[in-house]
Amino acid sequence: MVETLVERINFILSLQDDWDGEGSPGYKKETIDKALKAMEKMKPILEEKFLEIPEPEFNQGPNSGIDVEWEGRNYSILLYVPPGNPAPDFFWRNLL
Repeated sequence: MVETLVERINFILSLQDDWDGEGSPGYKKETIDKALKAMEKMKPILEEKFLEIPEPEFNQGPNSGIDVEWEGRNYSILLYVPPGNPAPDFFWRNLL
């Protein structure tokens, strides 16, 4: 079964404090919105660099942040969007 982005977001938002049994905090809509905006800003940059870009994976990250990840044939890009005001972190890995 393929999960839609809306389903994934709803799942992440349903995670309450201590969702993992290790005291991790839950996720806030503001962080999700921030991640969606960052994802949209990345799209034209990636389209300029690559002929094809896959749909990103949208997942819960550490410390109530959101991980947005694109995996192509020869690259992996991770955008970590933290809660609050800090700017997103960008990680790139060549898989060649």
